[in-house]
Amino acid sequence: MPDAVPPPLRAGTDRQALAEPAGVGPAREVVAGLAGLSRASSVVNTTLIATAARAWSANTIRAFLSDLRLWEAWCRHRGIAAAHAAPNDVARYLREHGGIERDPHAPIARRSAATIERYLVSIGWAYRMAGTDSPTAAPLVRLELKAVRKAVGTRQR
Repeated sequence: MPDAVPPPLRAGTDRQALAEPAGVGPAREVVAGLAGLSRASSVVNTTLIATAARAWSANTIRAFLSDLRLWEAWCRHRGIAAAHAAPNDVARYLREHGGIERDPHAPIARRSAATIERYLVSIGWAYRMAGTDSPTAAPLVRLELKAVRKAVGTRQR
C-alpha cells in the first residue's frame, strides 16, 4: 500500500469502491479521520490502518470515526490541539462523559461505562495509527476510567 492515501470516498461511489482492492476504501476513511491527530514528526502507520480496515466491520469503522469526531470536537471546543492532548485532557474527557465533571458552557450527556470505554479504546487506536504516543495509556487515564466506571456503575451480567 502506498504511503500517500487519497482522500476518503464520497457516498454514492460504490462502483469505484468495488474496483479497489479489499480494505482500500475503508482505509481511506480511517486515514482521513486521523488527520487531526498526526504531528509533523509522526508517520502514519499505513500497514496498521490497512489491516484494521480489513479486520473491522463497516459498523466498527463507522463507530471508530464517530468516536474520533467526538474527541476532536471536544478538544477543539476546549482549545486543545488533539495531536498534542495530554493524559490530563483525556482524564477530563472521561470525567465529563461520566457526569463527574461538567463544563457549564458545553454540557455533555452522561454516557454508559461501556460507551466511555469504547471512546477511550478508539482514541487510543487512533493515536497509535497516527504514529504518536497515545495519552490514553497513562496510569492517570486508567485510574480515571476505573473511577468513572465506579461512579456510573456497570450492569451485572
